[in-house]
Amino acid sequence: MTTADAKATQEAKELLEYLKNTAGQQIITGQHTQTIPCEEIAYIRQTTGKEPKLRGFELLAYSPNINYADASPECLKEVEENKGTVETALQWARANRPDKVNDTGTENSTDYTTGGILTFSFHWFSPLGGRDKSFYTEHTDFDATKVLQEGTPERAAFYADMDVIADILFPELEKEARMKLLDQCCSMENDYLREHGGVLYPKLEETLSALKEKYPLYIVSNCQSGYIEAFLDHYGFGKYFEDIECYGNNLKQKGDNIRLLADRNGLTEAVYVGDIQGDYDASCHAGVGFIHAAYGFGTIAADVPEIHTFEELTETADQYFALR
Repeated sequence: MTTADAKATQEAKELLEYLKNTAGQQIITGQHTQTIPCEEIAYIRQTTGKEPKLRGFELLAYSPNINYADASPECLKEVEENKGTVETALQWARANRPDKVNDTGTENSTDYTTGGILTFSFHWFSPLGGRDKSFYTEHTDFDATKVLQEGTPERAAFYADMDVIADILFPELEKEARMKLLDQCCSMENDYLREHGGVLYPKLEETLSALKEKYPLYIVSNCQSGYIEAFLDHYGFGKYFEDIECYGNNLKQKGDNIRLLADRNGLTEAVYVGDIQGDYDASCHAGVGFIHAAYGFGTIAADVPEIHTFEELTETADQYFALR
């Protein structure tokens, strides 16, 4: 068994090995803690004389969008009791650090049969339109699908939250350093995708091959730089596409990048395939046609051609261009 991340630390690899060896042989006891005093742990210690090996901590108090004016006393109490959990968790982790053993004569390794295992959960308060415990859907009308649509308040609020949370979790870092950390995370994500790939829609390559025989194919995405290339590299799909463009390359919105790619390749007629309203809006901005991938994440407020499986695209594209 190997870690999903090829760049995982030695400690992470040793933890995975410990979990694998424990599976089916022993039970690792664990307890999620709801407050800083960790009353649950105190009760378990008092009752059994021992403590769980795995301890979970909650990050909900770090959310920047808690609606204090419309929160129940129960919610406010929970927030207050969770303030400072990161510091508490790190203190516990340091105090319960697994032993280092030199069992090879050359390098110390982590003995996870000793010490503790730390986990986190994050009940994230809705960044828009939330009340009380707005990490529950019944307490917010926030539409997560609109995060994917350019220019929406939901998208702006989502990314603003990420910046605030980064400030909270990494206060010692300057903004430039935080951005560098984000770039490193994106780079690791690209590396992972290039090595492991993803879950493909049925008959994806067969459909690409059939389309390629009739039409030049292109990709435009809002992803980070290098993400498309990593995906194409893993599967060897680069042979099907003439050109690609993305937000991470030039910080342009999708509509602008569709137009940019069309102009760069001398396209006089083109159709964009997407699954959300933002994709349709981008195609309108770029002055190209649109086919709705209805098996995706969103609906379209327009009468447009649609497909319900990826393999339908060949026939639908033929029908679209036959009318042009």
